[in-house]
Amino acid sequence: MPFSVQEIRRLLCRLIWRTLHSIEHVMSWSNWRRQHQYRAQQCHYRRRGGTPPAYLVLGWTSMSPPRS
Repeated sequence: MPFSVQEIRRLLCRLIWRTLHSIEHVMSWSNWRRQHQYRAQQCHYRRRGGTPPAYLVLGWTSMSPPRS
């Protein structure tokens, strides 16, 4: 799942003004969120019987694979 503009903005804000959370926490949350979005998109297409766009067929594009 590619980074959205909002996600990039949120990450930059969290990393620059990191008063409440560590960098590890912010990046972990971002990774979890992107995994969740990927799973939600897959379920959305599966439920409606459609074919996902080509970029979704390639799978997860993160440092770590999505959890099942």
